[in-house]
Amino acid sequence: MDYKNEFRKFSKSLIDSTNVIVNIVDVNNVANSIKNAQQKLSVKLSNLSNNISEKIKDAENESSSSCESCNCSETKIDSLEISETIKNALKAAEISTVEKLKEKTDEELLEIKGIGKKALESIKKALDKI
Repeated sequence: MDYKNEFRKFSKSLIDSTNVIVNIVDVNNVANSIKNAQQKLSVKLSNLSNNISEKIKDAENESSSSCESCNCSETKIDSLEISETIKNALKAAEISTVEKLKEKTDEELLEIKGIGKKALESIKKALDKI
C-alpha cells in the first residue's frame, strides 16, 4: 500500500472539504449581511413613508381654506392687499371680514357696485396670499 498517495488524496480531500466549508460560511455571512441591510432599509423606508405622510397632512392643513387656519372671522378686509376703492365697495355691501368675503361666490361679488372683473381678480390674488 502506498501511504504517500493515500495521504495526498486524504490531504487533498480535506483541503477541498475545508474550502467548501469556507465558501458556505462566506455565503452565510453574505446572506446575513443582506438580511441586515434589508431590515435597515425596511425601517428607513417605513420612517420615510411616515415622514412623507405627516408632511402631506401638514401641507393639507396649512393650505386648508378653513377659517380656522387663517382666523378669517377676525381678519378685516382692510388687511388685504387690494385698493381702497375695492375695500370701500365691499364695506358698502357689508362685507368687512375675510370670512364674509370668502363666503361670496364670484357672481355675488360681481353684483356689488364697484366690483368688476379686474377687482374680482385683485380680490382673488389677495385671498390667495393669506
